[in-house]
Amino acid sequence: MFLFVNIIYFLIQFFLFFVHFYTTIIVYLLFLFSQIKRACNRNVLFYSCHRLSSQLKCRFLDVYL
Repeated sequence: MFLFVNIIYFLIQFFLFFVHFYTTIIVYLLFLFSQIKRACNRNVLFYSCHRLSSQLKCRFLDVYL
């Protein structure tokens, strides 16, 4: 019984670690993409920004996000 509880506890800890790890990475990537998009909006050339209706749109970000 004790071993069974230990295994369940270990699995829960493992699962929580992975959830924390992956959510941190996803949040960081979203932050990075938002920064890139903001840089594109500020007329900083990033990837292939092109003028469209008097605003800078990022082709890369519009396609992949």
